[in-house]
Amino acid sequence: MLKVLKDLFEYKELLYALVSRDINARYKQTILGIVWIFFKPIFSMVAMTIVFGKLAKMPSDGIPYALITLSGITLWQFFSIAVMEGASSLVSNSNLITKVYFSRVVLVMAPILVSAVDFLVSLGLFFLLALFYGYFFSTKVILFPVIIIILILIIFGLSLFLATLNLLFRDIKIVIPFVLQLGIYISPVGYLTNIVPEKYLYLFYLNPLVGIIDAMRWCFFPTFGDFNWQAMAISLLWMFLLIFYGVKFFSKFEKKFADYI
Repeated sequence: MLKVLKDLFEYKELLYALVSRDINARYKQTILGIVWIFFKPIFSMVAMTIVFGKLAKMPSDGIPYALITLSGITLWQFFSIAVMEGASSLVSNSNLITKVYFSRVVLVMAPILVSAVDFLVSLGLFFLLALFYGYFFSTKVILFPVIIIILILIIFGLSLFLATLNLLFRDIKIVIPFVLQLGIYISPVGYLTNIVPEKYLYLFYLNPLVGIIDAMRWCFFPTFGDFNWQAMAISLLWMFLLIFYGVKFFSKFEKKFADYI
């Protein structure tokens, strides 16, 4: 991991250039530009609020249900887009890999940072909605950046592993969207964790997003309840495992990437 941090620092100018390129390419030729970031979470929020909040009448612990769904959606959207683009980062930048040598971890980190920028923008929508409801956050919100750093490390470790697999076996890119589509239903995106029966909780906690989403809501919502230490401990374990084995797997094949393209 120290070598990865050293490589990211050494090639920070290239990392900045790649992030700038991707952000510009994403919004340069769109009429509404960055406003498009808001559309998907708004539509998803409305749909989930109606289905889970109005029809299924899920508990909300005194929190406006639209805020519950939007908090889960913005975080899930960050995770899913970052993982998909991180997984395809080596294949989509194959021309760079074959032309010049540099640490390939930069290619994996760049789309994650681009998705992080999108996440920060979409988070602004969450704050505006909270203002609309007259909902005020507690001082716990200052711990939110720590939660996001943990999530970025989880995404980075997973992306290193998937990007390498995708280079070796191109059909991996077909599997990833299917798994992510399933993942949104087994993650507390549109509902709270407390609706899950106790006998299934530890199986539910095996999903690393459970601890992250619960921690995010704990940071923002004063009435959310106690911090979910059990789920967060599993999320942290996933973070360490994914970083360790992701870096190890990536490093094993890095010198041969050009041969697989």
